[in-house]
Amino acid sequence: MGLLVAAGKGVVHSIYNHPDNYIDYVPCDVVVKGIVMCSCEIARKGLGPPLVYNAAQAGMHHITQQRIMDFGIVGCALLPFSDILYYPCGVITSNYLFFFVLFFFFHLVPAVIGDALLSATGRKRM
Repeated sequence: MGLLVAAGKGVVHSIYNHPDNYIDYVPCDVVVKGIVMCSCEIARKGLGPPLVYNAAQAGMHHITQQRIMDFGIVGCALLPFSDILYYPCGVITSNYLFFFVLFFFFHLVPAVIGDALLSATGRKRM
């Protein structure tokens, strides 16, 4: 979620990943329901050997990194964050050289320029 919030606020513009990789997001209500069900099961059966439970949706609902980004861009256009740094946009690439070029021009250069402007105005740098 931190990466999604950072992209929505316009801080992250490039991601080094394959756009067709699946992401295993699980809604919090599914996890809470699983915790309650496991607690009831342990209360019913009593303590025994330690059990391990996993709340995942692998194989049930496939969603790719690119689709999450597309949903995020549409969502930020409909309901933007209140304190954005830059317009929410981004590129997912599996090419390391292309990612490095994007990182340099969209992350590093703006950060250096922003820090220089903050220093010039006497404010604390980020």
